[in-house]
Amino acid sequence: MPNPFELYSKRRFSFLIKNILLLLSAIGVLFLMKFLEFIDLSHGIFWLSFNVIFITSFFLINFPEIKYIKTLLDLINYFHVSESHSLIQVHENLERLIYPKHFEDENYEVFSKIQPVTYLGGDIINFNKDKNESYWFAVGDASGHDLNSHLFSMMILTQMNLLMNMVETPLQVNSLINENLKEKAKGISLTNYATLGILKSDKDGNFIHYGLHPNYILFKNSTKKNEIIETSGNFIGIDISSSPFYKKDESPKNSSFVMEKGDILFCFTDGIYEQRNEERKYFGYKLHQFIESEDKSNFSKFVDKLFKSVVEFGGGKIDDDMTMMIIRKK
Repeated sequence: MPNPFELYSKRRFSFLIKNILLLLSAIGVLFLMKFLEFIDLSHGIFWLSFNVIFITSFFLINFPEIKYIKTLLDLINYFHVSESHSLIQVHENLERLIYPKHFEDENYEVFSKIQPVTYLGGDIINFNKDKNESYWFAVGDASGHDLNSHLFSMMILTQMNLLMNMVETPLQVNSLINENLKEKAKGISLTNYATLGILKSDKDGNFIHYGLHPNYILFKNSTKKNEIIETSGNFIGIDISSSPFYKKDESPKNSSFVMEKGDILFCFTDGIYEQRNEERKYFGYKLHQFIESEDKSNFSKFVDKLFKSVVEFGGGKIDDDMTMMIIRKK
């Protein structure tokens, strides 16, 4: 198939010549009529007739180009749609290759899902086991929704997978990621930062955690009620002290909680509860109600229904990446 953009380039000259000739012909007709005094050019009926004839002539001689331009616009739209579909596929492939989807053993069941605003979001999920058979989990949110934020997330993910086999606590992982980041970013203008909640657990459900991130929700099997697990810590980033949201962790320490058999922990990013509707109201507490009221036997169906509810609440769109990680203690 001929390249339509090359064809358009070749047709530009003939397009210009035809319309210049049309314009000169119209001017010539006006001068001829005035010279011969064939008709009074001040009459409104003359100008109406002249404009109708000129516009009709313009469309007739330019019909091939008009038809071609429409085809060209259709092609551009097709390429755009094709590119969009391919980018969506790229994101799905990257998510499948990079992020863990589902994990289950005799101690835990873990499920996670990311729904980004753009094709490459900035949210982070991770769960893994270290050399000592301890379980590590993480949920994070890098600033922005572009390629830079996605790459920043990948850097954090890579660092965490390395460090969890070198140190003992989430606090140490957080600190070393920041130290390594400062070293790597020397001479680079890097404004990205991230909230990152890191958790570590043994097989019996004893958790320690550290990191600035939205509080976790622990659904207790014994009471069928939610409990809030408060989070605290430092950002991941090298130039965040000027942010109005920045609050230095003066005495950093790991926090702890215990999961009992049947308990379910919900870790998520703020894109879920900060989604706003047309009245600028937040999804907010609906998340807590959703967790308590909905069936949690199938995590995949649960998350799909939750994300659908958030999108519908937002009028068919979302303003921020949405990520949910669910951990059930067996």
